[in-house]
Amino acid sequence: MKTDTRNSSIELVRIIAMFMIVLQHAIGDGNTATGYFPVDALLRVLKNLGDLGDSLFFGITAWFLCMKPHPSFKQSAKKSWLLERQLLFYSYWIFIICLLLRKIGFVSLPQDTVTGMIERTLLPTLSSLWWYPTSYILFLLLYPWFNSGLRSLGKQMHGHLCVLLLFIWGIIPFFNLDMPLSVWLFLYEYVLIAYLRWYRNDWLINAKLRKYMFITGTSAIVIGLATYANSRATPLEEHLALHGCCQPCS
Repeated sequence: MKTDTRNSSIELVRIIAMFMIVLQHAIGDGNTATGYFPVDALLRVLKNLGDLGDSLFFGITAWFLCMKPHPSFKQSAKKSWLLERQLLFYSYWIFIICLLLRKIGFVSLPQDTVTGMIERTLLPTLSSLWWYPTSYILFLLLYPWFNSGLRSLGKQMHGHLCVLLLFIWGIIPFFNLDMPLSVWLFLYEYVLIAYLRWYRNDWLINAKLRKYMFITGTSAIVIGLATYANSRATPLEEHLALHGCCQPCS
């Protein structure tokens, strides 16, 4: 009998990615600023790891998706609907809990905020209540045609596309051109990962090249995080700017 086996290394990366995401929200949504620069700088760096966690998490998905022989829209639509049902379940219950907490006076939510929450609760995907599942559903719906299009490019044109994308979102961001957290991030990652899996498996098994790429990638991340730590508002400032209207009742 055929059984599916899990790759422990992949699972470890998935766990690390989830920890990074949770850490980002724990720091970003809490009043964690201390006023002491080294500590606040470290908090900003840790908070930014969540974006890296998002990329790692989707990267694992793309790693396997790109090797499916014949992806179909029917399969993608089915996966999208299953995810949509989960979003509806969680959004409804979270909204009900928020109303109960408002009713007992634990949190203060203005009526216009509640009205806006109703729309986003009823249509969590269309309203992008949570950016990751919304972007992932959009990716799934585009995936069969996007995958077919990349296949039709061939090795050379696909490689040229990777170089162009790496230049636009790998070099230019240091000059204040950033990629938003959206389906574009997933499409960008998929292009790069699919190229590696389809045409450059020799890069993946070359230990010396892997070491060089790891050092290069880690250096780029460190430089980016250092720049971020020295240039952004503190987590407390961001928290108050984004959520100042929803403070707990005294």
